[in-house]
Amino acid sequence: MTLMLFVALMAMALVAVLPELTFQMKRDREEEMVHRGVQYSRAVRAYYRKLGGYPPQHRFCWIVPTICTSCANATKIPSPEKTSSSCTSRM
Repeated sequence: MTLMLFVALMAMALVAVLPELTFQMKRDREEEMVHRGVQYSRAVRAYYRKLGGYPPQHRFCWIVPTICTSCANATKIPSPEKTSSSCTSRM
């Protein structure tokens, strides 16, 4: 009897805390995406400063597969060696 009461109380506590946990997980993912975007912009800025121009679009297919629509492997993140030779689309 006491065990069932304990299980019921734990289930109610979990139901009360679950929305807060999912919200925090979503915020953490958003924060990570912003951090990655800042890293990408810094990388492009460093490339521009070093070589005097922006990198070609097909160089980013392995980083952001959605911008390279002609790649057969656009749904997964392949290695840079494979993509730079097989993906030639330019936007």
